Amino acid sequence: MFKFSLSILIVLFLPPSMGYSAELSSSEQIALEQTLSMLTNPAARSQAIESLGSSAKSADSSAKSLAINEANYEKIYQLTSKILQRIVQKNGGDITKLTQILSEAKSNPTAFANLMSPDERKALSAIALDIEKSQNSLSIN
Repeated sequence: MFKFSLSILIVLFLPPSMGYSAELSSSEQIALEQTLSMLTNPAARSQAIESLGSSAKSADSSAKSLAINEANYEKIYQLTSKILQRIVQKNGGDITKLTQILSEAKSNPTAFANLMSPDERKALSAIALDIEKSQNSLSIN
């Protein structure tokens, strides 16, 4: 579920101006930087979610629910930003490849996790552990 949520967030905030070249153009790089900034800035993210409509609101609501607390919620967006940046740069901003990767992630979250770097998988595991601890402390109370 958590891996699936990351892929949804990446799809929602993927810059629509990404092209198809092997390297990012300056405008694509700017679009990526703005998207990454928005993902990691709570105020900018809230504004973007409002402007993107119901699917963004639904994905964000799922992330909040999954995270259980604000710290985990922010960690999810931080990790989403890192994964998006690496995937976009690795694929030269090719929107077709990015869309295919993320579409496959929806049906096969394990395969998507296998595309993550070791550091990203470690961060994902740490967030999942924090969420589990939070769930356990809620059930005790």
